[in-house]
Amino acid sequence: MIYPKYLYYIQSESDDMKTFRLSEKYKKHYILIGSGFLICSIFIYIFRLDYKFMGSMKFLFYFVSLLLSFMYLFRHKINKIILTEKSIIYYDGIAPKKTYVFKNIKQVEYGFKKKIRVHLIGRRIVAIPYVFNDLDTFIEGLKKAKVKVVKNDRYN
Repeated sequence: MIYPKYLYYIQSESDDMKTFRLSEKYKKHYILIGSGFLICSIFIYIFRLDYKFMGSMKFLFYFVSLLLSFMYLFRHKINKIILTEKSIIYYDGIAPKKTYVFKNIKQVEYGFKKKIRVHLIGRRIVAIPYVFNDLDTFIEGLKKAKVKVVKNDRYN
């Protein structure tokens, strides 16, 4: 992966960061439900429970178990944060329609017009500001919004 010249770690000091760990909280539920469906489908296959209503149920059990198993595995690849001019919106990979807006950053002007791409690693937001013109205005805007900005000299 080629890193740009400027790479910054942005860490929010507000309680809104807890929303990023929302899907991590239900990890065990996904694994337990998925393995439960898988065990039921194997049980149906071994004992040949081919009644009239079991034909479609067998497919349903396989489909749901595979869906729940892979849902957690690919969760980190789907997660995406888009930083717009006036808000940071978090799109959750498991529930794409659910969005979280940081209220403390909402009214801050950042000094750029286009959207930038922001990646989440753990509890940190790794921002790659490569499309706006004035980097200093962007950093100052985040500091005014009480967002801790730590410069990463490793990639500079």
